[in-house]
Amino acid sequence: MVEGLHRGGPWLWWAWIAASLACGDGGGGVDAGGEAADAETEDAGAEGDGDDGSDGDAADATEEDGAEDAGPRRVLRPAVLLGEGGFFGVSAVAIDGLPAGGGAGFAVGAHYADVSGGAGEPIQAGRVYLFGGDPLPEGVEDAVQVLEPADGLTRPGGGFGYALAEPCDFDGDGRLDLAVGNHLWGDAAVPNAGRVVVFYGAAGGLLDAGRTTEHLLSAGLRERSDVFGQTVLCGDLDRDGFRDLAATGQNVGARDTGVAAIFAGSAAGLPANETAVLVPPVSGVARQYFGSASAWRDVDGDGASDLLIGGWGLVAGGRVSDPHTGGVVVYAGGADWSVGPSAVLAPPTVEEVQAGTSLAVFEAGGRVFVAVGAPGWVEGGATGAVLVWEAGSAGFAAAPPAALRPPAGLGDVGFANALGFVPDYFGAGRGALLVGMKYADCGGVSGGPGAVAVYPLGAGGFFDEVPDLLCAPAPAPMDGFGGSIAPLGDLDGDGLRDFLVGMETHIEGDFETGVQTGGVVVYR
Repeated sequence: MVEGLHRGGPWLWWAWIAASLACGDGGGGVDAGGEAADAETEDAGAEGDGDDGSDGDAADATEEDGAEDAGPRRVLRPAVLLGEGGFFGVSAVAIDGLPAGGGAGFAVGAHYADVSGGAGEPIQAGRVYLFGGDPLPEGVEDAVQVLEPADGLTRPGGGFGYALAEPCDFDGDGRLDLAVGNHLWGDAAVPNAGRVVVFYGAAGGLLDAGRTTEHLLSAGLRERSDVFGQTVLCGDLDRDGFRDLAATGQNVGARDTGVAAIFAGSAAGLPANETAVLVPPVSGVARQYFGSASAWRDVDGDGASDLLIGGWGLVAGGRVSDPHTGGVVVYAGGADWSVGPSAVLAPPTVEEVQAGTSLAVFEAGGRVFVAVGAPGWVEGGATGAVLVWEAGSAGFAAAPPAALRPPAGLGDVGFANALGFVPDYFGAGRGALLVGMKYADCGGVSGGPGAVAVYPLGAGGFFDEVPDLLCAPAPAPMDGFGGSIAPLGDLDGDGLRDFLVGMETHIEGDFETGVQTGGVVVYR
């Protein structure tokens, strides 16, 4: 997932007007355990020199730093897929096995898409578009299925498609199902309370749009503006053989404390209301925004996946008086949630750096890494950082995490609002961590078209500190390129895993008279 995204939401649209920032340079290399590596690197440029919209410096540095017999650099082939408005591209996820025939594919959310069908005023309830991967779609009309909330015409609120879980089998019928976050849904009593809608698999592939269940916080927890459903996950959290649903709402509780809720699966399916609630370790403190990001993966090497919840205002130090640095809370997989967290990943600072805004957990070279976005980190004239911890059977390394920074001179470009690890970015097994910068200038275009910083993972286990910069194929002001990043499967059968970058605010045509379509760029 995506593995856990927090985006500021459509109310931050105004921020695009002020985005006109320049790309710069950096230097060095960072070990995942926190120490600087003695790597020779070249400065990353602001403009894309390659056919794929990227410069080649970082890849060259990776090969120089020990990736022997790496072979030629992968030449990425970008394909632009435009939406039909509604912030198409705000979310995306791989749906391999779901399209008819069991092939690779992907789903894209547009959480303000109009569902009125052109009759009367627009009703921006949201949509999710499902696409096959080969051949690639040329437009939304090539979607193999389009999902809408069944009550989208009659119930207030939107947000359907803001978050997407990886498909899984919730009801044990052997077919893949899809959980969709609907964080702005509500009714007159509790507007924007939020929910999760699950679509169940149909015979022959795809989903049965007429067979859904909705999952809400119980009445005692549910309040207006909870925005529950900001992140959604599917996994066997309690190890009982049934898939469970996890969902978060960073504004749930008194003064935006935030929660993560578990809906435990069973032979009877998923319950309508939560079976367990997780809250920040330091309770009773406002504005922790617990649930801004989430991920589900084995990080302690015991063979069972663990649950990680980010909170960009988390009081991570353990005391009520500690600063709201943000951080990530780790829960060991199992049925007894009362045990509490097994670890808290806190940034090495007392500043409020918004750590936990985004989250990615991935394996590379037999090692497991947890990357945590901290877009509020300010140092050396640049804003934002990604903190990278290495996980293992002995827990997390005691050394400070590696800190990946944007090139100097960028200013505040939204660095680290989205993360994704692509295992084959530079070629087979030559992965990179992708960091979204959706307000950055790129490709010689000002006005904040957005960019993605690409940090290669070298053979020695360190990330190159100088990123390659990936621009959209045709950058345009305020595109929002890099607002979402989704690792995908092998769409074209070449043995390499692909990926997608969202640009949900893309305007097709002139800025004054054009149409806001949104879009994604699929890289193969």
